[in-house]
Amino acid sequence: MRKLFPMMIDRPETPHIISSVFYCILAFWTLPFLLLLFMQGSFHNPVTLAWGDIAYHIINFIMALVIFRNYLAESFLNVQADLKHVLTYALTAAALMCTLMMIFMLGYLSTGAEILSLAAFGTLPIAEVELFVLSSEVIYQVPLWGTLCMVILTPVSISCLYYATAFATGSCSKPWLGYLLVALILAFPRVCNAVTYWDPMEELQLYLIQLPLHLFACWSYQQADTVWAPIISLSVTNLAAILFLFLLF
Repeated sequence: MRKLFPMMIDRPETPHIISSVFYCILAFWTLPFLLLLFMQGSFHNPVTLAWGDIAYHIINFIMALVIFRNYLAESFLNVQADLKHVLTYALTAAALMCTLMMIFMLGYLSTGAEILSLAAFGTLPIAEVELFVLSSEVIYQVPLWGTLCMVILTPVSISCLYYATAFATGSCSKPWLGYLLVALILAFPRVCNAVTYWDPMEELQLYLIQLPLHLFACWSYQQADTVWAPIISLSVTNLAAILFLFLLF
């Protein structure tokens, strides 16, 4: 069991974690309201809505770099020390995530069941949270910039704001604790959306179908002991999902 879920050493310093928690409250509660006000009168335009999501992801990416820039640089030393080890677990996690998406997609395409449509198009590409439209809709409306956003920006934001903040903190204390903490922090933006302007049932569905993907990415973090493992796994997974969506579109 210890080999499957080893104790972690790599984690951000406590001030960085505290700063990230405060920013998460701002990013998932306050910032969406400001963007909603800014976007008034544009909700009929799907391209504008997609750009709204991209702008939101850019802000989160910048703040993740501001808070975790030193940690990202230090954690990259583990990548340089054993690149093969890191890639092994990162790509394994990516393969598991892509497999789950394909199960949802094939189930929807073969049955046409409405209940599977959100799972098929809401699982991947994955972002820290969907603000105005699903990430797949961002790719459809703004293909180039949406792809760059989902492949480069959101993996860093997710890995820093969720995994480095909650998962690494817990797993450096108890190997299993990180999974519980990351499940809790992932629920926060969904609750924020559900109690304000989005459908609570849809938010619950998105939380449940995306949670296994996050846990796979966290497992790669734990095994490789560097935050760059989930960054790589999410980047690869999102790129594979986008290429598949292009074939469908």
